[in-house]
Amino acid sequence: MNIGIRTWRIEDSPNLTRALNNKKILDSLRDGIPFPYLVSDAESFITAMLSSDREATYDMKTLLLDSGKTITSFVATKLLSAQIKP
Repeated sequence: MNIGIRTWRIEDSPNLTRALNNKKILDSLRDGIPFPYLVSDAESFITAMLSSDREATYDMKTLLLDSGKTITSFVATKLLSAQIKP
């Protein structure tokens, strides 16, 4: 099995929608994700990630299986020195 990491693509919307309409998956995530999750919700999320402030966000990636299906996403953000407490 091949696993890859790449930037989100708007074409990932159907796979993201399918995953987030699985109640078991949705229940394990943070609050605020709509149910049912629509393709338009996925498109809005992906668009927001692709247009995020690169000065505040290092990168937003999606993790893919060799079948090309999205299985997760992650983001790395910058911390301002004022946010880091000794």
